[in-house]
Amino acid sequence: MIIGGAIANFTDVAKTFTGIIQAFEIYADKMKAVDLKIYVRRGGPNYEKGLKRYQRSCR
Repeated sequence: MIIGGAIANFTDVAKTFTGIIQAFEIYADKMKAVDLKIYVRRGGPNYEKGLKRYQRSCR
């Protein structure tokens, strides 16, 4: 799975990742069962905060 996008000037990346993280929490067992690999490329306001949230949810 690839999560990507251009560098955003106005989109709060941390908020954008909130929905993705919720889906990961719901489907975590199924994603682990198939050894899903996830690659993220995203930049913009609060991208570091968003990526940290994302990394914590994937453990």
